[in-house]
Amino acid sequence: MKLNTAYKKLGCWLKAQNNQAGVFPPFMFGLLLGVGLFSTISLKTAEKQIAELESTRGDRMQAEREDLAKGLEFAIMTETKETYSEDLTLERARLNSALSTGKTLGKQDFQFIERRADDSLGASQKRIIIANSDDLLLQAELEESADARALANLKEQGRDGVTLFDSSAVRFRQVENSKKTMDVMAESVYRFYAGQLRFPTLDEYRTLAERLNLRDSWGEEFDYTRITDTHSTLTFTTPWGYSQNVNMQLK
Repeated sequence: MKLNTAYKKLGCWLKAQNNQAGVFPPFMFGLLLGVGLFSTISLKTAEKQIAELESTRGDRMQAEREDLAKGLEFAIMTETKETYSEDLTLERARLNSALSTGKTLGKQDFQFIERRADDSLGASQKRIIIANSDDLLLQAELEESADARALANLKEQGRDGVTLFDSSAVRFRQVENSKKTMDVMAESVYRFYAGQLRFPTLDEYRTLAERLNLRDSWGEEFDYTRITDTHSTLTFTTPWGYSQNVNMQLK
């Protein structure tokens, strides 16, 4: 469409020149046509390059948001009982990220919009929207999001420029990993029973546990309680007070 318009304008200009005194030099026609074609091609090339740059920038921005989300996940998954914290902040994410500085193109801090999610595993969980846009309207919309469900909806709607982090998914993985390891420890206790026809004493269990070195997600040993020769329990407790146990009882 732009090229056709250029041709029409060129034709009108040539007609006007021919109506004037003198003859329009033929080489000028070729020169102007070449300039018009060059300009059109250059414009399309520039538009393509701009689109590619926008796509690359968008990919980079997404990678930085996801890097900070992974930083939060790593911070949680490497907690010990002593370092456990419910603080899910931009600074904590920065300390554990490999790529992102946590700064937008406009040199602003990334937005970390935190809302309380449904309680699970005996603790309140959080949803966090991570955004790195300099768009003031988007920033205001995120700040005004009333609850965790609203933040999740933004992500589910495919909103560009936002990444969702859900602490409950990571905490659930910590608990599940601890349960699986505790089940392995319980199998060892059952094997002891198969050989001795009784459950181990506390000292015997400690010797067994030291050899196997099986611990929960926070590096703590499982609590063993021997009730009778045929009844004992294993337990782990999260840093926020949620407990799981294995009840081992044989008749």
